[in-house]
Amino acid sequence: MNNCTLNVLLNMKKYKLEKIDKEQWRFYDSDNTVNLLLTNENAKKVYLNSYNEKIKKIANETGRLDNIREELELKRAEDIRRAKEREKKELQKVNKLIRKSDKIKQELKNIPYDENKPIVCVGVVQKLGMIKNNSATSNEIFVVRQKRDKKWMLPGGMLENSLTDQEGVFSGLSREILEETGLDINNKNYYTKFIDYKYFKTKKQYNDKPLYACVVHMLVVEFPQIDKLFKLFETRTQLQNPPETDKWGFYNISSKNIRVIETNSKSKTLRQVIVKNPKYRSDFQKNLSKVIDSCNKINTGIF
Repeated sequence: MNNCTLNVLLNMKKYKLEKIDKEQWRFYDSDNTVNLLLTNENAKKVYLNSYNEKIKKIANETGRLDNIREELELKRAEDIRRAKEREKKELQKVNKLIRKSDKIKQELKNIPYDENKPIVCVGVVQKLGMIKNNSATSNEIFVVRQKRDKKWMLPGGMLENSLTDQEGVFSGLSREILEETGLDINNKNYYTKFIDYKYFKTKKQYNDKPLYACVVHMLVVEFPQIDKLFKLFETRTQLQNPPETDKWGFYNISSKNIRVIETNSKSKTLRQVIVKNPKYRSDFQKNLSKVIDSCNKINTGIF
């Protein structure tokens, strides 16, 4: 058993036991600060103590890992509980929003056409930007530019009456937004929810009759892609004769600029142009102010 060397552990420090001859072992450390000669009996005791210490170290490490595992399991269970609680609260908010939206939609449908009470409908179609830290980084509102005076406005217009159809507020609003933007708020591919509306008597008259207005605030979480939306906007020419709007874009609530999407005349590709000092129709700012607070208070975390 000559030339036999064993690694031993005493008091959490590493040593070596080296066989010298039949009767003796050399006990030393790597720095050679300890260098002793041991008999076979003492070398055996050192080795057994080292073995027990290694077992104890393994047991301590196993216990430490078990504690970490238990802590991780408890944390995971708590995270799951909090996630379920948060999901439950968010689902309650979504259901509340859906119920409110359905109620508002029905109320709008119940406001009928009245030849003695002309009604102008205005749609505030809000688009949510990227969501970060449970809030929207940019809230944008869909706007169109009037072809006649080159001024920006919210989509909307007068209810119409014909022999075949007497529009209510909801159908009139849907038609006007479709005609001026190409966006169908009844399309199930868009997640459109009605947030609020204001129905009031204005100080103006229309055809010598008191003019009423209905400003509707709706939220479209899933807008069509820009290229698809641009194609939708182009279809307005088929719905209006002649078309009343020539551009569309997104009004930023914070910067008050308008992000316009248009075709590059050279490359025929879509490009974005920021209009920093847009010319508004007076009704645009007036109508917008009626819902701007609710736009800013929307809890985007539920989406």
